[in-house]
Amino acid sequence: MESVAEEIVWEILLKLPTRDAVRCRCVSRQWRGILTDPSFIDLHVHSAHIVAGCGAEAVVVTEIRSRHIGLEMAVLDSSSGKPMSRVTDLASCYRPTNACNGFLLIATDMKYSPVYVCNPVTGEKQNILPPPESEDVNSRRYAMGFSPSTGQYKLFRLCFRDSGGWPKTWENYMEVYTFGEEGGGSWRRHQHVFPYSMVPRVHRLPPVLVDGKLYVLMEGVENNWVPKPDRMLVIDVASEAHVTYRLPDEFTGEKTASVYAFELDGRLCVARRVANRQLVHFLVMEPPRVKLQDHKKGRSLYGRWELRYTFNIDEFGGSDGKLSSAWLDNGDKMLRYRLGESLYIYDTTKDDEWKMKKKNVGDFSWWDYQIQLPVAPSANDQRWNVYGVVNMRMDSQT
Repeated sequence: MESVAEEIVWEILLKLPTRDAVRCRCVSRQWRGILTDPSFIDLHVHSAHIVAGCGAEAVVVTEIRSRHIGLEMAVLDSSSGKPMSRVTDLASCYRPTNACNGFLLIATDMKYSPVYVCNPVTGEKQNILPPPESEDVNSRRYAMGFSPSTGQYKLFRLCFRDSGGWPKTWENYMEVYTFGEEGGGSWRRHQHVFPYSMVPRVHRLPPVLVDGKLYVLMEGVENNWVPKPDRMLVIDVASEAHVTYRLPDEFTGEKTASVYAFELDGRLCVARRVANRQLVHFLVMEPPRVKLQDHKKGRSLYGRWELRYTFNIDEFGGSDGKLSSAWLDNGDKMLRYRLGESLYIYDTTKDDEWKMKKKNVGDFSWWDYQIQLPVAPSANDQRWNVYGVVNMRMDSQT
């Protein structure tokens, strides 16, 4: 009878969303033994409701820093606001980088420092040591990707070079680490360069993973040598081919106050706030019509963009320098845009009604809700942000 009862418990627990299954470890020793059994975890990760993305939610991360305690990071349950896991043993220079198929990458710009892949549900993490790099590398950036076609996870390191203070953008290079390879994996240098600069920290946004492709905002240089965040580096995770797309003219023609990219219904969406105009444009990029493998040396192309929404924002006081983020909740289909301590919400299920009324492209949409969030302490010491909507999982191996 005990074996029959345990089989029933297995079947019940296998049907739970990831966050609920992890919480059930505290119910009893028997349940904890089941929920930590590697065979159970493997079955749960490959369950139909987990693979289909049921229970996917926004990864909300809070960060607290000080000279004495380093980084204290908590991953919150976006529906309840309660912590799911905590990370407390990293130096203050570390920051969340991007979310990738249930995992969270944590990295720093510091040379020779390892990067960490964390399961935001369990808090478990593994570290990857960086490779040697050229002496003239001035800065570096990491991004983690997953290919649905191959089932592989890869870590990309973008190295930005300079010479005597002048950027050598024509010599920037990329290194790739493939998880799961025999011998623990190793770094290798990609054969093609990417001729654009990294966006400064004030404009930087997390890389976005959409359908096996990584999107990273880059800077081009205008005729007067003024850098401008107007290019999107696209990396195909499976083939490692990469190409750079220009953002549309209507996107870059005005002064940009902030930019944030995220996935919207399986496509890349960019939320761009216009400086001094209290406007936010949401632009959706059409899937590339050609394979990235057909383009070499990361050359820049003009992508096809669709202006999906334009909103007014009503800020309480100035908005310069405030953190911004955007995401679509897969459960209630609410589009959320966060600017500083203001949260704007739009119900996307109304879109069909708008189309029936033959809404013109570029017409204004109107927020359904505006919520004032609690004011956080100094942004340098404490902050929170959203790092994408991901399908939570129990395993910690990539």
